[in-house]
Amino acid sequence: MEGDIKRKTISIDGQHNRYLIKKVNKHKPPEVKKMNISSNLEKELQSHETKIDKHDFQKSIINMNYMNSKNDEYEYILQHFQKLVKTKMKSYLKQDEQKNRIDEDNPLLLNDIYELLIESHMQCYYCKQEVFIYYEKYRDKSQWTLERIDNDLGHFKQNCVISCLECNLQRRNHNMSKFKFTKNLVIVKE
Repeated sequence: MEGDIKRKTISIDGQHNRYLIKKVNKHKPPEVKKMNISSNLEKELQSHETKIDKHDFQKSIINMNYMNSKNDEYEYILQHFQKLVKTKMKSYLKQDEQKNRIDEDNPLLLNDIYELLIESHMQCYYCKQEVFIYYEKYRDKSQWTLERIDNDLGHFKQNCVISCLECNLQRRNHNMSKFKFTKNLVIVKE
């Protein structure tokens, strides 16, 4: 009897599906990845007692980067934020390249991202929560993302809004205006 047992394997593909399976099974991730901070940045944070995790501080750093302001006091922080934004921009461009969604007429530029962040006041388009450039947890729900308006097109300024990771993952391919409506819907029970 035991020799007649057939094994079946189930392959679960995609980040979202793996995340949902872990959530259902209530497994905790083995370790939370933390972002690396250079020693210079760490010293700068300690010496100036800056609040890098504060939203207003991050907004001011983004504004300084956008305006190309030179500020010796925050030199390493400015560089670090620019690196974080560039890294995420490159990952979006790589996604577009892999899915053949690159639009040569509308390339995604670093200044476009800064403009979107500033125009949105670093708030999620859907839920209006504050979004952050610098975050410690790898899958922090309040980190900023570029949400595509039309998911069939690539990432470029006219096709993107700023959203938090949570809303970006929740929306998936749903209609953008309907999703925004449901996020802002408040039901009052009497």
